Amino acid sequence: MESRPEGGVVSLLDWVCTKRSSAQAVKLEQLVTALNAIVAEGALPAF
Repeated sequence: MESRPEGGVVSLLDWVCTKRSSAQAVKLEQLVTALNAIVAEGALPAF
């Protein structure tokens, strides 16, 4: 496989797609939801 700068991001996206139905994906979604709630409350700046 050829090494490209964007390869890491593509690999990460592929990994997330393969984990979509797994427990890890559920936990990741819960984490993102919690972070979004914290940002919505103004406790953290949006980024």
